Amino acid sequence: MINFVIWNVDPEIFSIGHFAVRYYGLLFASAFFFGYLIMARFFRMEGVPNELLDKLTIYMAVATIVGARLGHCFFYEPEYFLKHPVEILMIWKGGLASHGAAIGILLALYLFARKTGKSYWWLLDRVVIVVALAGLFIRSGNLMNSEIYGHPTGSRAGFVYARYVSEPVKALPQVDRVQYKKPADTLPVKDSQAVPLEMNIRFKRTARNPEELQAVMQMQVVDILKRAYHQKERNVYLPPASQPEFQISQDEDRYFTATIQVEALPRHPTHIYEALAYLFIFFFLLGIYLRRKGNPRPALIFGVFLIILFGARFIIEFIKENQVPFEDQLTLNMGQWLSLPFIAAGIGILIYIYAKKGRSG
Repeated sequence: MINFVIWNVDPEIFSIGHFAVRYYGLLFASAFFFGYLIMARFFRMEGVPNELLDKLTIYMAVATIVGARLGHCFFYEPEYFLKHPVEILMIWKGGLASHGAAIGILLALYLFARKTGKSYWWLLDRVVIVVALAGLFIRSGNLMNSEIYGHPTGSRAGFVYARYVSEPVKALPQVDRVQYKKPADTLPVKDSQAVPLEMNIRFKRTARNPEELQAVMQMQVVDILKRAYHQKERNVYLPPASQPEFQISQDEDRYFTATIQVEALPRHPTHIYEALAYLFIFFFLLGIYLRRKGNPRPALIFGVFLIILFGARFIIEFIKENQVPFEDQLTLNMGQWLSLPFIAAGIGILIYIYAKKGRSG
């Protein structure tokens, strides 16, 4: 049985001219919206003025964006961004690192605590609950962007990320849309990790010359598919040595459509794995907070958060594609190395607070 998912979602919800609304941006904003509502409930339960929450939200928003951007630039591509410092400001080009966001939030909360007189641990124990929920939204945004996915599954299950071939094909002036279909044939291809896939390319109504469309397929589409084979993160492709097989027909709406048989690699949808892990962590931490009626032992929730969230991240990284080439030479990738200090800090915090409890009672 062919049970993989063909993931070919356009990351843009809609666009008007040069302005586009993307799923990632909407989900990122949703993380702050729902985080604000939850924190407002915490503040009401504990009798803290809501004006303090408005200030805290500004600190959090700035720290998350600045920290995530600087984290990506200097953890993953320092050489490039030191040569092109202006591009650090171009966050619309992509590149945000959750570990950088974590460091930014920790620093911002420290400054906020000093300015307002609130306990640093009090802030951390409540903020990390909504941070875990924010992770669900952010990883869902990564899914909609078809980014930060995993290694090939080695089976006929998983996600096939077709967007990276669809977009250059759709950019051809003659092409109207690109769709995919699982073939009825369930026999595996020669590559044991690959699955067969049928790619359907509908041409624009203005494309009326079948001979011209044959040339487009042979000279441009096939070239795109064969170049995709050599990409490090291979998804949908044609092996260079294979003889491309395609047919051009006309449908009932008088559009010409080309059908070509390609191969694809089902991959681990690691952003879904992480999103589900973060959702579980959110409810787990919220349960600790509610069971203690909004008065948990200082630093308890924060320590547990560091261990289980970055522990989950560390484990999932084993099946995730590296983000930059230099990680291929590392025993552990950058995400794992950056997770270890947070896990160690969480363990240290729990040891300290329970040792302190033992000494006091």
